Amino acid sequence: MRGRVQPSWLLTIASLPSPLVQRSGASMGASEPALWLELADTELEIVTRVWIDTVVVGLNLCPFAQKVRGDPSRVVIARTESDCAPLDMVRGEVERLARLDPDEPATTFILLPDEAIADFDEYMERIARPAEELADQASGGSVQVVFFHPRASWGDAAESDAAQYTTRSPVPMLHLLRSRDIERAEDAWVAQHEHARGGIPDIQAVNAAYLRGIGTARARALWEESFAKALGDH
Repeated sequence: MRGRVQPSWLLTIASLPSPLVQRSGASMGASEPALWLELADTELEIVTRVWIDTVVVGLNLCPFAQKVRGDPSRVVIARTESDCAPLDMVRGEVERLARLDPDEPATTFILLPDEAIADFDEYMERIARPAEELADQASGGSVQVVFFHPRASWGDAAESDAAQYTTRSPVPMLHLLRSRDIERAEDAWVAQHEHARGGIPDIQAVNAAYLRGIGTARARALWEESFAKALGDH
């Protein structure tokens, strides 16, 4: 299971291969505070929506996120008193996505705000990988699952590398996307850049360069501002 490639939302949409491989070690990403554990469900949803709008879309980390995700995105919460509860929700959301109009963009963010998966390894082993397998089986490959976690750490890059924030969300979550929406976004991206000098831009490299350019302190500050803006507005 370890060593598998992370199908990052920012990369999966463009169907670009990622060298971001899960790092082992229970302490990875441990420097990030578990701020989400103190929030009520309504606050968790607000924080997530602020992060999507101000960081993912606002910073243009994914140039076509707005088109793929739908507006507004569906955000649901699954507690992990048992490992089955989140997986049951994954199955239900996969079935829901399959029933929707294929011409309308739609995704689901499943928030997992429990201390049991505050550790990134625990999240991957107990929830993320089983959810990925379940969604693939239940949908026949038509729904993909993308992993986000506040303590995510991938590849050979240091935990403190600003590029790690491409998959560090304010709350542990799973992002469900329909393959048809990903393919359409990919086609649009390729068409937009087919004449670009140097070929189709690698979104992973672009995002990593941007985040390293602003530095780890600023990247982390943007992550923390999702909480401040959401709770301030709330």
